[in-house]
Amino acid sequence: MILSVVTSREFEFYPRAKILTLIIGLAAVLVTFLVAKKNFGGSVAILAIFFLALNQRFVRMSSMVAVEPLLALFILLSWHFIVKGFEREKVWGIAGIFSGLAYLSKGSGFFMAIAFTVSCLWIYGLNCFKKKSFWAYFLAHSATSAPLLVRNLIAFGNPLFNVNNLLLWGNPVDIIFYPQLWKNSPGMIAYFQDHALKEIAQRIFTGLLGQGRLLLESLSYFSQIPIYLVIGACFLTLSGFGLILDQNKKRKIFTAITFLFFFIFFSWYYAATAAQRFLVPLVPLILIYSSLGIKHFLVLLSKYPKSILSAMPGVLAALLLILSVFLLLTHLDINSLHRIDFPEGYLDLYYWLQNNVGKGETYLLGPSLTYNFDWHSRIKGRHLYFPYSDDQEHFRSYLRDNEVDYLVIDEEIYSKKELLKKYIGRVEGEGLKAVGELEGWELVYKDTTGPVNYLIFRIRREFRLVYKDEKLETDQRKQF
Repeated sequence: MILSVVTSREFEFYPRAKILTLIIGLAAVLVTFLVAKKNFGGSVAILAIFFLALNQRFVRMSSMVAVEPLLALFILLSWHFIVKGFEREKVWGIAGIFSGLAYLSKGSGFFMAIAFTVSCLWIYGLNCFKKKSFWAYFLAHSATSAPLLVRNLIAFGNPLFNVNNLLLWGNPVDIIFYPQLWKNSPGMIAYFQDHALKEIAQRIFTGLLGQGRLLLESLSYFSQIPIYLVIGACFLTLSGFGLILDQNKKRKIFTAITFLFFFIFFSWYYAATAAQRFLVPLVPLILIYSSLGIKHFLVLLSKYPKSILSAMPGVLAALLLILSVFLLLTHLDINSLHRIDFPEGYLDLYYWLQNNVGKGETYLLGPSLTYNFDWHSRIKGRHLYFPYSDDQEHFRSYLRDNEVDYLVIDEEIYSKKELLKKYIGRVEGEGLKAVGELEGWELVYKDTTGPVNYLIFRIRREFRLVYKDEKLETDQRKQF
């Protein structure tokens, strides 16, 4: 919704969206400081934003078109007001608003509502359901996220629908790109029926290790240096130390449940999609607790804790200022805000289709995670995905019924469609190559930017006429 302020189908959308995301990222840093100061004091607050400013993963996400900085902002505000609500329950309504905004930002924002519910049950037991403020939270959450809830109810029959939930039990690429599978996608019961206990245990173990590694990477600053995992482990250990020594028991319980729910969920999800971005929204909160851990550690070690702690804000502020000036002078790249980085061959294919596919023509492309032109496309023709089925006859009828003119075969489609491997091969260092006679197809273009990542075929005119005759006969048979 926020991106709608600058949204456009032109390529200029990306630089404008980058600037907007950068502003949101800076706001998240400011909120991190305010939330940390309100809960743990100035020394922890300055130390937390010092670490956050150094965190290359968060900085990178804040300088590209990404929702994670916005999600981090709302998660942090939601966490703050939920925690304050344990002392003054009336503010849970405000927490519900920020939780709703987190959910509007991204589906995983809904985890805040789940963590809140579990925490209340842990702390208050069933008595939490008797609290008006508890229900005020959900009323505010529902009112804030109503646009998404209503849309999902109308479009999918489920207010909490999220296509990513289907990925927990099915093939990611198929489910994302073939909406016809959404209604018949495998669910949890079917998954556990079809998989042996050993397979499930292996998925859990692999997910925990994999997501743990990604979390350590997201807390580190040196992606090319092997020691980066040690740095991440130090921050995570300090965060755990800070959480254990947090004197506010209710805040401690809620924070632990929030972190565990995010981590366990995405550990299971790891088999479908492995990405650092899923836990990046928790990085500010983790760094706040890491800073709290350092504060407690200094208190335990120092003979003069008060003098050190009183000097810490000033010292850290000076270091942060020096670091900021250094980074501005050595690493600031204003052009990066205006530069648009596309995958190799992306624009080459886009402009070929724009210049060659005519109005009324149909081309097959994808499903592809690389060449996705739907957002800003000015291609005149109709775009369809390759059919889900791998059956030769079904493929032929699909081409016929949809009167397809062009087929774009890229690396992703080649790897997924066995029927294409009779005619297309991959040569090491050269890319894709036509190796067999495709009846009725002619190669009209191929990737010219390096190794051939895609081939474009056109169905010859005489075969298109045959397809039309077959379609006419099929339509006539259906009428009788």
